[in-house]
Amino acid sequence: MDAAQNDAEPAVEHPAEGNLAEGNAVEGNAATSGPTADDPRIPGVRVVADVETIKALSDPLRVTILRVVMDRGARGLRAWTAKELAAELGEPQTKLYRHLKTLEERGLLRVAETRLVSGIVEQRYAAGQTSLELSRDFLEREVAPDDQAAVFSAGIDSYRRHYLAAVAAGRVEFPADVDAAECYRRPLMMLGDVRMAPERASQFQAKLSELINEYLAEGECDEGVSLNVLISCYVDQDPAAQDPAAQGPAAAPGPEGGEGGPGRLRTAS
Repeated sequence: MDAAQNDAEPAVEHPAEGNLAEGNAVEGNAATSGPTADDPRIPGVRVVADVETIKALSDPLRVTILRVVMDRGARGLRAWTAKELAAELGEPQTKLYRHLKTLEERGLLRVAETRLVSGIVEQRYAAGQTSLELSRDFLEREVAPDDQAAVFSAGIDSYRRHYLAAVAAGRVEFPADVDAAECYRRPLMMLGDVRMAPERASQFQAKLSELINEYLAEGECDEGVSLNVLISCYVDQDPAAQDPAAQGPAAAPGPEGGEGGPGRLRTAS
């Protein structure tokens, strides 16, 4: 993830609502700090297995907020104020408050610092976890298809938002020729349908999962590049989509042994 590093003194943000909890704030310019990113009370990976949290993750802006905040926490940087988040995301500050409240209520965000200045309270938000996992069993048993789709869609929209912002800021390169050791600099994409036997489809998904787990198990590299990744695949259960005869004659093979494929969009190797 690509988060701005703005650690300037925070600005006053919104009026205090009700009394501050004991120990959460002090008068003047001093600030109290909440648990640090490596505090044992904050789990590294949170497994989401409740409907309300699933619904909280169904909004692309909330997912984007979480990605940015979790990224900063993983790098040991200071938590975000709403003002800093608004500047980073290009959103009105007032628009973020209800999203921050929802994320805090679900424990996805926590208030890491609070300070009171002349009757005005400002909070810094940190993540309640370093990463999230959606329980597959829970999704299948307890979550309605529309709610599942909303979470997946929010993730896709968040990725799109990050990508377009990085391109607009000139942080994404499109080099024509790079050394093999630097091929990571070229964006990679494949979009389209791939018709394969069920057993091959199972193998394909299993290999993707193995690859994801292999690289995630290595942990973060402090000197590494920020590789933004979205991996997704699904099977369309529409009978017409599964019946080649219903789709007319097969398309001619692609220019390289069929790699082009019908209806696909991909970057060249």
